[in-house]
Order: sequence, then C-alpha cells, then structure tokens
Amino acid sequence: MQKFFTRFALCYFVGTTAPWFWFELPPFTYLGSAVSWTFEQIATFCNTHIWHIKSVLNRDGGGSGDTSYAWAEYFTIVLCSFLIAVVWGFFEKSSHENRMYWTRTLVRYFIAFNALSYGIIKIFGLQMPEPSLSRYATYFGDLLPMRLAWSFIGVSYPYEFFTGFIELVVGLLLLWRRTISLGVFIGLGVFLHVFMMNVCYDIPVKLFSFQLVIGCLYLIYLERHKFLSFFFYQKANTVESIYQPYFKS
Repeated sequence: MQKFFTRFALCYFVGTTAPWFWFELPPFTYLGSAVSWTFEQIATFCNTHIWHIKSVLNRDGGGSGDTSYAWAEYFTIVLCSFLIAVVWGFFEKSSHENRMYWTRTLVRYFIAFNALSYGIIKIFGLQMPEPSLSRYATYFGDLLPMRLAWSFIGVSYPYEFFTGFIELVVGLLLLWRRTISLGVFIGLGVFLHVFMMNVCYDIPVKLFSFQLVIGCLYLIYLERHKFLSFFFYQKANTVESIYQPYFKS
C-alpha cells in the first residue's frame, strides 16, 4: 500500500505542478505545449463521458484559475494518476526510496517557489495595491467579495507586508534541509489561510491554493512520526531526515 501511495503521489504531483513549465527555454516550452495539448484532449474526453462539468469547457477565464476546464483537468489528473499507479505496480523495478525522495523534492520546491513569488510581490505591495479613488467612492454593497478582500488588504500596506514576509520566510526555510520541517509546518498555516480566504471571498485561485495545501499536508504526513513525537508524545526526535538523497553507490 505504501508503494502504491508513493507511485500515485509522484504521478499526481507531476501532473498538478507541471514542472515542464518551470523553465522558459525552447526545449521545455515545446515539451510543455505538447503535453498541454495532449492532456487537453484527454481532459475533454473525460469530461464528455465522465465528469459532465459543462457541455463546453471554458479554458480562458480572464485570469481565473478556477475555470470549468481547470476542474475537469484536475479530476482527470487524479484519475490518470490512480490508473498509472495501478499499472505501474505490475512492472515496478525502480527504487522505492529514490522515488519517494524525488517526489518530496518536487513538492518542496514547488511550494518554495510559489511562497517566494507571492511573498516578494506582497512585500513590495504589488499583489494588493492601495485602492484607487474610484474604489473608495464605490458603495460598500456594490463591491464583489474578491474586490472587498483586495481592498481590505490593500488599504493597509503593513498588513500586506507582514503576510508577504511570512510567505517569504516559508520559502526560505524550505531551501535548507534542516529547516524544511519548520517551513512546511508554518506553510500549512499560511496556505490554509489563503485557501480559506479564496473560498470564502470567492477569489478565483481556489484550485491553485488547494494544491499548495495538499503539498504541505503530503510533506507533513511523510514526517508525521516526527511531529507526533514532538507535539503529542513529548519525546526526543530520533527520526532521520527524509530529505537526504539515497544512492546505492
């Protein structure tokens, strides 16, 4: 069961993080375009025969990350990850430890990259800028929930700086192996708050923030014995770091 979970986690996080889009270089852009087109056909087929989210999927949401296509794609990634993990089990010959290490590394840098990105733009007040005069003149009841949240944060730069600083700290902690556990623990609180804010104020980044929460939960689950020993059993931590690479030779 543990090996199946590891196979599923690797497929799932590769699909949701799309590492081929991390590098804006010709080989990766060509690969990303090919993978994106192929998976679009699969997601559309699955939506037509399984999900039925909408008869025609909307891919361009005007900046929204919660389009009907995005949800169909996400459900398809989960399904494909499960099927690949099952089939992979019949032909598995690779090292279980190495696969777990690379999955942890992928998730760790995915969270770190986004924590640093969002943290930096918040520190400079670029994500939620100060509301314009027209925004101040708008009736309170005329504001959409997202605009209300954006204005609430943007009107106080020190608060936006604080939230960005915490995200920046999370990203930096995830870059060093000795501080990964602390970074993930703080990151779960940070991104769970972001996710709940996106849900409660109808901010169209729900799916993406949900991926960050899932990534933090996955890394915490892998170190569950360490956290349980420290927070609940009051025992000294004797668990070795799971972020040390494993080589046979």
